[in-house]
Amino acid sequence: MSDATNTIARKKLAPVLKLALEMGPLVLFFVAYSRLGIFAGTGVLMAATVVALAVTYALTRHIPVMPLVTAVMVLVFGGLTLLLHDATFVKMKATIVYLLFAAALFGGLLFGKALLSVVFDTMMQLTEAGWRKLTVRWGLF
Repeated sequence: MSDATNTIARKKLAPVLKLALEMGPLVLFFVAYSRLGIFAGTGVLMAATVVALAVTYALTRHIPVMPLVTAVMVLVFGGLTLLLHDATFVKMKATIVYLLFAAALFGGLLFGKALLSVVFDTMMQLTEAGWRKLTVRWGLF
């Protein structure tokens, strides 16, 4: 590996830490929601999502695209939920995020790239055909 490649290489998070940063805000949301209600849970989700992105950036000096898109959706729909005091918006967020991810997964396949191989790069080792199959199945799900 050349020196230029070493300087460009990004720091990677340990798989357990990456999972905790991605799932932590959701876990905190459910805890706050079960104890304090949907509006408190939404506020906790928004704050925890921003903190998770900040920690990710502090550790790696970059923010992955999918968590960034999710964070934007959480902040937009969570903000609408709190501003309008209507839980419908935060409930719609999950459906819209999943539709966007499915579109991105299928779009990636159209351009010859199984995007899940990028997301799960350190967690799973699959062949290119395996990544394509998993991408199609996840996109349909």
